[in-house]
Amino acid sequence: MRFGKLVVKGTRTTVAEVLKMLVNSMIDNDIVKGFSASGPAQVRACLLHAAYRWRCARRSIRSR
Repeated sequence: MRFGKLVVKGTRTTVAEVLKMLVNSMIDNDIVKGFSASGPAQVRACLLHAAYRWRCARRSIRSR
Protein backbone atom coordinates (compact mmCIF):
# COMPACT_ATOMS: atom_id res chain seq x y z
CA MET A 1 0.00 0.00 0.00
CA ARG A 2 1.15 3.49 -0.80
CA PHE A 3 -0.69 6.48 0.62
CA GLY A 4 -3.47 4.08 1.57
CA LYS A 5 -3.91 2.87 -2.02
CA LEU A 6 -3.24 -0.57 -3.49
CA VAL A 7 -0.04 -0.98 -5.46
CA VAL A 8 0.99 -3.33 -8.24
CA LYS A 9 3.02 -6.18 -6.76
CA GLY A 10 6.75 -5.49 -6.92
CA THR A 11 6.31 -1.80 -7.81
CA ARG A 12 5.40 1.50 -6.23
CA THR A 13 2.79 2.11 -8.91
CA THR A 14 -0.75 2.28 -7.59
CA VAL A 15 -3.64 0.44 -9.18
CA ALA A 16 -5.34 3.81 -9.65
CA GLU A 17 -2.34 5.08 -11.66
CA VAL A 18 -2.49 2.07 -13.97
CA LEU A 19 -6.23 2.53 -14.47
CA LYS A 20 -5.72 6.24 -15.25
CA MET A 21 -3.11 5.30 -17.87
CA LEU A 22 -5.58 2.92 -19.49
CA VAL A 23 -8.30 5.59 -19.46
CA ASN A 24 -5.87 7.96 -21.18
CA SER A 25 -5.57 5.51 -24.10
CA MET A 26 -2.29 3.87 -23.12
CA ILE A 27 -2.19 0.22 -24.09
CA ASP A 28 -0.87 -2.42 -21.73
CA ASN A 29 2.39 -2.75 -23.71
CA ASP A 30 3.14 0.95 -23.17
CA ILE A 31 2.46 0.60 -19.45
CA VAL A 32 4.73 -2.44 -19.21
CA LYS A 33 7.53 -0.56 -21.01
CA GLY A 34 7.20 2.40 -18.66
CA PHE A 35 7.22 0.28 -15.52
CA SER A 36 9.69 -2.55 -16.00
CA ALA A 37 8.66 -4.50 -12.90
CA SER A 38 5.06 -4.76 -14.08
CA GLY A 39 3.85 -7.06 -16.82
CA PRO A 40 0.68 -7.70 -18.79
CA ALA A 41 -0.60 -9.94 -15.99
CA GLN A 42 -0.36 -7.07 -13.49
CA VAL A 43 -2.27 -4.74 -15.84
CA ARG A 44 -5.01 -7.37 -16.20
CA ALA A 45 -5.06 -7.79 -12.42
CA CYS A 46 -5.69 -4.04 -12.06
CA LEU A 47 -8.61 -4.30 -14.46
CA LEU A 48 -10.01 -7.31 -12.61
CA HIS A 49 -9.72 -5.44 -9.34
CA ALA A 50 -11.60 -2.45 -10.78
CA ALA A 51 -14.32 -4.71 -12.18
CA TYR A 52 -14.68 -6.46 -8.83
CA ARG A 53 -14.94 -3.16 -6.96
CA TRP A 54 -17.50 -1.85 -9.46
CA ARG A 55 -19.58 -5.01 -9.14
CA CYS A 56 -19.51 -4.87 -5.33
CA ALA A 57 -20.51 -1.20 -5.34
CA ARG A 58 -23.33 -1.88 -7.77
CA ARG A 59 -24.56 -4.78 -5.67
CA SER A 60 -24.60 -2.68 -2.49
CA ILE A 61 -26.62 0.04 -4.22
CA ARG A 62 -29.22 -2.49 -5.33
CA SER A 63 -29.64 -3.91 -1.83
CA ARG A 64 -30.68 -0.55 -0.37
